[in-house]
Formats: sequence, structure tokens, C-alpha cells
Amino acid sequence: MISADDQSLIQTRAPALTLASYNIHRCIGTDDRYDPGRIRDVLRELDADLIALQEVEVFRDDPGLLDILCEDSAWRPVHGVTLSRSSVDYGNAVLCRLPIDSVKRQDLSFRRREPRGALHILTRHDGVPVHVAATHFGLRPVERRTQAEALADELDAIAQGNDAPVVANLVRSHVQAYYGVANDGETVAPLTYESGPCRLRVSGELMFDHVVFGASDYEASKAFFLKALEPLGVAVVAEGPLGVELCRPNNHSSLCIRQVPEQKPAHLHLAFTAENRRQVDGFYSAALGAGGKDNGAPGLRPQYHANYYAAFVIGPDGHNIEVVCHESEGQYQV
Repeated sequence: MISADDQSLIQTRAPALTLASYNIHRCIGTDDRYDPGRIRDVLRELDADLIALQEVEVFRDDPGLLDILCEDSAWRPVHGVTLSRSSVDYGNAVLCRLPIDSVKRQDLSFRRREPRGALHILTRHDGVPVHVAATHFGLRPVERRTQAEALADELDAIAQGNDAPVVANLVRSHVQAYYGVANDGETVAPLTYESGPCRLRVSGELMFDHVVFGASDYEASKAFFLKALEPLGVAVVAEGPLGVELCRPNNHSSLCIRQVPEQKPAHLHLAFTAENRRQVDGFYSAALGAGGKDNGAPGLRPQYHANYYAAFVIGPDGHNIEVVCHESEGQYQV
């Protein structure tokens, strides 16, 4: 079950902040047709508080693209140009319906590769300052690794001057897990508000970037999580000398299991999001079948909120594993 401390955090957490990221590919679809209106319709369906856009191409003789995308909405556009050609400005953009306190553009260009950059937005949600960095890394692993480190350094510097939650170590840890870079003892920064955990949604899903933990029996933990999370569509996306990374298809949230046979890790609570209650039930059955111990059968936990439907299982290393659906019954049942 959730501890008293966890319960108090859930009860006091801020209202959900919805974020989305969308590569609009210069508004050209798979049918090779340029259609900003089609992109606008997708953005309206996302209906996020803040949307980061990549591959945004604005023609200088017709600069109204961002206005079209924000048409009949509360979003305000911010353009982050990374490459200027004879007739167009190309790069990233952010659409935000929250107050924008400051904007900073960071150059992330790498050697002679295509110019890249990050767009830093300081905004406020429910009275709490929030820093968002929107970017589009390059294609080569060494390029992406260098850009992520530069972005993390910038977040470190920004964190010295304001109280907005930033995730510099989270950026580094994701790169380390994905590319097999040594950790050097860094601590993953929790993605939180001062008033409680920040609930991020991307296209309707609760979002965390990743969770990393060490396992005393790596193979047992790997087998357990693969089987227990199979009903959620989780599979191996990368594995190397340091461990394995598990992820859903088309999702950047991941779970990284490290090989640390000499060390028994401390207790850890992991909460995964389910799209519907059937997935919660499926997780519980699969996890028990994989050798997990019951710590709370599937059901509503109204002490958190009316639609908090969750199940809890203790994993091989004593971790409290939860899968939760925040939607009412009947939503996302596809």
C-alpha cells in the first residue's frame, strides 16, 4: 500500500499540468501535402497547457504560421530559430497558454552538423514557477549525448537563479542509461513541485521520464518486470553493460534496471500509469504470476481521488510496485 508520506503528497499535489511534444515536419504530412490547418486540428485535440513543436518552418514573406496554429485558442507562440535560409526560419517553437515570465534561446549546435537549439520558457502553474526546455537533438549518438550534457549544464545554471523545478540530473541520467555512460554517482532529481509531485500529461498519459534502480539479482528483476509490465505494452528498448531499459512503444518514459550484485538497493516505490482499469487488473495477475507478492489488490482508492484505481505488488528486491489508472471506468477503453 502507499505510505502515509506518499498519501499526504498525493492529497496535496498541484492540479495537473499538461504538456505535449509534436514534430510537425514543416506541416507536410505523409501525403506530401503542406497543410497547417491539419496540424492545428491535432494541436486542438491534444489541448495541452504547453506544447513543444519541432521542425517549425516559417516563411518570411508569410510569417503567419504560428498564428494559424494558435487560432481560436489561448496559446501564445514563441519561436526558437536554429537555422535561417534565404526565405525561411527553421527550428523549434512553444505554444503556451500559461503566463510566460521569460524566454531564453540556447545554441546546441554540434560541429558541422545541422544547427540545433533549445528554447527555455519560465512560466507559472498554480502559482508555482515551472521551467520548460523544448529542444530537438541531432541524429547521431555522440551528437545527442553532447547536446544533452550541454542542456543539463544550462539547467544547472538556471537552477541557481530561480526556484522553478528543473531536471538537469534527469537529463543526464537518461543519456547515461541510454548510451551506457558512467553514472559518476549523480542523483536523479525528482520532478516535483514544492506543493507535491508535478503530474505531467502528454497526450493524455501520466508522464515520468524514467526511473533507475539497482538490482541485487539482475536477471530475476529483468524477467519479473518484463512479465509484470507486458499487459501495459512494456518491452526492452536497449540493453548494455550497465543494464536494461524498458519502455512502452512510442513513449519516452522508461525504467532502467542496473546491475549491482554487490549492493542490496534501498526500498523504492514505482508507480506506472495504466490507460484503463483492465491494464491494472492485468498487471496484478501477471506480476503475481511472475513471483511478486500481493501488496494491495486492484480497486479504487477514494482517499486519493474518486477515480484512483490501483494495484500493488512487492517485487523481487522488495520494491513496492504500483500500477494506477486515473480515469473513470469506460475512458480510454480501446
